[in-house]
Amino acid sequence: MRYCKVENNVIVKYNQSRKDFGVGANSPEQTCIDKGYYPVTDNIPTINTATHRISGSVYGIVGETVVIAYTVVEIEVEVLIAKKVLEGESYITGLIQEQVKAFNEKYGVKFTDIHAVASYKNSVAYPLANQCLLLWNWNESMWTISRANQLDALNGIITEDEFKALLPVAPVV
Repeated sequence: MRYCKVENNVIVKYNQSRKDFGVGANSPEQTCIDKGYYPVTDNIPTINTATHRISGSVYGIVGETVVIAYTVVEIEVEVLIAKKVLEGESYITGLIQEQVKAFNEKYGVKFTDIHAVASYKNSVAYPLANQCLLLWNWNESMWTISRANQLDALNGIITEDEFKALLPVAPVV
């Protein structure tokens, strides 16, 4: 249990524990309220953190109790969309990076990312240039198709599974 020190109907100390003010140490017959410490009732709400957030709280005195009330607000649509776009980009980037890793393992090379692969796609002397080109072209298709369908996915016109089904299959390189 937490307590707040109240003097003249004003909270002067917040979130104290019994040990902070020594109830029972000097005068065991005194209660917390006798010493001016009111118990705190914390009414923290259960919210959907994907769509709402707590923007603040206030302490109020109700009788001999301090009540904490919270302000819950909807997360702005722009923020939700930006978050979804970042999640989608992260998903696409992860799929591409998986293919780069598989490419590295198959051919014993050490490309860090798709852009490193792309730097060899037009090299006449590089023996894996054709495979690099295939992987780069697939990467471009992934981004083109995902961007073309992004708004439909964000607006709920297509489901996440339908969105994923639209993406091109990685080439066999």
